Amino acid sequence: MIGEGNILAGKKILFMGQVFYDYHLKIIHELERQGAEVTFFENKFFPEDNGTSRPGLVRSLRRLFLGDRKKKYTQQIMVAIGSKKFDYFFSIGGFSITQTLLDFLKLNNEKLISIVYFWDSFSVWNYADLIPLFNRVYSFDPVDCEANTGVQYLPLFYTKEYEGAAGAANQDIDFLYVGSVGIPSQNRCDLLLDLDRFSRKNGYNAFLWLYYAADDQSAMKRIKNKMKLLFLPSYRKFMEKINESKLKADFIKDKVIDRAEVADLMSRAKCIIDIPVPGQAGLTIRTIETLAAGKKIITTNKYVKRGDFYDPSYIKVVDHSVDEINEDFVRTTPLHRIDLSPLRLSEWISTFFK
Repeated sequence: MIGEGNILAGKKILFMGQVFYDYHLKIIHELERQGAEVTFFENKFFPEDNGTSRPGLVRSLRRLFLGDRKKKYTQQIMVAIGSKKFDYFFSIGGFSITQTLLDFLKLNNEKLISIVYFWDSFSVWNYADLIPLFNRVYSFDPVDCEANTGVQYLPLFYTKEYEGAAGAANQDIDFLYVGSVGIPSQNRCDLLLDLDRFSRKNGYNAFLWLYYAADDQSAMKRIKNKMKLLFLPSYRKFMEKINESKLKADFIKDKVIDRAEVADLMSRAKCIIDIPVPGQAGLTIRTIETLAAGKKIITTNKYVKRGDFYDPSYIKVVDHSVDEINEDFVRTTPLHRIDLSPLRLSEWISTFFK
C-alpha cells in the first residue's frame, strides 16, 4: 500500500521511455507502485533526426526518403493525449522530444513539472539543445554534466533480481560478456577478439556473446546494404570488423539472450566485461547491475574511478589491453560488498520527484 507521505500518490505522469529490453516496464511498474498513474509513449529513435545523425549526405538522403517522421509522431502523441491532465512529464532520452510537444503540454498543464534523464552521452546522441526545455535535467554522463549548466549527475539503476545475488556455488565462467554491436560500438569487436585470444592463451573460460543480426533478409535490404558498402565508409569499416570477428572467433551471435538468462550467467561468472562506446563517460547499466550483484567488473571506462563506490578489489579498468588483467583479480573473492542502495530502482525513481 502507498502511504500518504509518498510524493507520487495520486500523481499523473506522462512517461516517454526508450524501449530497451524490459527496463521501461520496470520503471512503469515502480512509478505505479509508488502511487502514480502512468501514461506511456515510446521515445522512438529517428535516424534522420539532428541528434542521431551528423550533417551531410546521409542525413539529407534519410530525410528525403523518410520524411519528417518525428514531427508526425509528435502530432500522434498530442492527438492521443488530447485534454488529459498531467502533474509530471518524465522523459528518458531525447529521441522523440520536440519543443512543439513541450509547449503543448505546458499550455494544457500550467503546473506541469518536466523532467528528462539522458542515459546516452551527448557524444553519441547529441540532445543538449533540449536542456532549456525542461525544469529538471539529469544525465548518467559526468562529463556532460560538467559541460552543461543545470544538468545533475545520476548514475543508472539496478533492479531487484540483481540485489544481493552474489552468485552460484559453481562459478565456472571466468569472463562474461553479453551485449550487442552496431556502428557506434564496433570497438567491442576488437576488445572481445583480444579477450578471446587472452583467455585461450591463459586457460580462462570466457563466455562471450555479441549480438548482431544481419539486416539482409529481403532483396531490398540486400540492395540497400550494397549501396551502404559503396558509399558509407563507416558501414564498410563496421562490416569488416564483423567479418574479421566471425573468422577469428565465434562470439558474433544472431540471437538475443533474455534478461533472466543473463542474470543466471552472471551468477556463474567471476568477472563481467563492460565495453562502453567510445566517448561515453557514463557508467553502463551492466556496471551498476554487476556491482549490485556483488560481482567483479572489468571495464574500459576510466571514469568509474571517479565514482563514490569505486573499489579496486571489484573494479579493474583496462586502459590498453586485456593483458593487463592479472590472475589475482580474477581468482580472488572480496570479503566485503559495495553499497549501491541509492541506485536501487525505487530510490532512483524517487530522486527525480523529490
